[in-house]
Amino acid sequence: MKTLCRLAILPALIVCQFYGYLTHSQPTAAKPNKQAEGPSIISLPLIRHSGSPIIQRTTIENIIGTEVSLFDDIYSSAIEATQTRWMRSNALAFLWNEIEAEEGVRNWSVPSVRQIEQQLLQAAKQNYKVIKIVRGTPEWARRDPGQGATCGPIHPDKLPAFSRFIKELVTRYSAPPYNIKYWEIGNEPDAPAHDGNEVFGCWGNPADKYGGGRDYAQMLKVVYPAIKAGSPNAIAVMGGLVLDCSPTFTNLDCAPSRFLEGILEGGGGGSFDIANIHAYDYWGGSNEYSNRNWASFSYSTGPSLIAKTNYVRDILSQYGLGNKPIINTEFALLCWQCENSPPGFEQAKAIYLAQANVAALSKGLTANIWYSVPGWINYQTQLIELDGRPNLAYRALKFSAEQLSGVSYVGEETSNRFVRAYILNRKGAQTWVVWALGVEQNAINLPSMPSAVFDMYGTPLQTARSLRVTEKPIYIHFTAGQGVIQP
Repeated sequence: MKTLCRLAILPALIVCQFYGYLTHSQPTAAKPNKQAEGPSIISLPLIRHSGSPIIQRTTIENIIGTEVSLFDDIYSSAIEATQTRWMRSNALAFLWNEIEAEEGVRNWSVPSVRQIEQQLLQAAKQNYKVIKIVRGTPEWARRDPGQGATCGPIHPDKLPAFSRFIKELVTRYSAPPYNIKYWEIGNEPDAPAHDGNEVFGCWGNPADKYGGGRDYAQMLKVVYPAIKAGSPNAIAVMGGLVLDCSPTFTNLDCAPSRFLEGILEGGGGGSFDIANIHAYDYWGGSNEYSNRNWASFSYSTGPSLIAKTNYVRDILSQYGLGNKPIINTEFALLCWQCENSPPGFEQAKAIYLAQANVAALSKGLTANIWYSVPGWINYQTQLIELDGRPNLAYRALKFSAEQLSGVSYVGEETSNRFVRAYILNRKGAQTWVVWALGVEQNAINLPSMPSAVFDMYGTPLQTARSLRVTEKPIYIHFTAGQGVIQP
């Protein structure tokens, strides 16, 4: 059993999560065998892309966001400076159990709602796309007595009461001055219920073939019309799925990861607008990371969000929903049970963040949200240190948000398996985001002289037609008409 502790509303308050079914270990990633093959040179010419069909995706702003639990002046200014546009906060979720502790009596003046309103007013001023989470089952509405005050599936007889609550909630906060558009129903619903006031899970049933997904679907089918009745412009977001391991692995018991299938088997496919995943990877030392439960490695496949997105899109396609948008509302590189950040980890975290954002854009994700700004205690995911100092990952996030704003994804150059080269387009001018897989430098020969080259923090590098790349992503800019890979 893993114990996962996240920062909540106050720095001193720690909320611990017990994922009873997440028992698969995360060993250090194996070293690549590239050294045996010797160094390689890749030439990236002006060619027509010969691989799989290219996904054209244009972002009006950018897909990058952050999870926040604090929104004081320091954090607010730091987040605003990154130019990210998405914001999420599970610590400041709307709690049904607090607002409607007694059935039919709703108190919109409870302290948690007042905190949320302050956050929303500030976020509205800064023009964030806020994803607001709704969770917490009142004792009177629980299906399973004894599951704690807030965690557990809603009794079928009480789903109409939840629907009425949701309609009033959406009506109140979709309107000015709050202007909330995105509503996430639950957090990590595929995780099981536990005794206590949990901030995650509560719908997962490891004993069920579909992990409890069919029960969650029945709730969605009742709640979805209420969301739209509250505001026709409201967007219903599925609770972000843990997806602890790939169900395609026959040697792992991955029944909980079939939760999405359960939703669709239960007829819930038309009762959410955006599918939602969470995708974490684990530090393996140096600049390496992996998620073995999804066969994802820094030196080969890249971040696990790629494998998870492919899996979710495949499942949706099987049910005729292949065009349903997908969002990643939590991702980070975890330093497993690290009380302090070890040497080398902060650089690895920055590398991972920059790579994952580009990968998310290439997969067509609606948003990619880092967990979190203040960080996850004992896993060192913070972007801002306790003294208010931005770290390397923050710098990488800020430059990534700038570089990925207003671009379309053209394709990936795959002529050399030891180099990743993602091709982006902004008004006819291309940016290539390039890094090497493994530990060796790789030489790349460009089709023309780039106009500028930057490291992952935005520091200018020497401009040349031949460059050496490492695991650290670099951004290569070309003027319009140069460096173009045609679809």
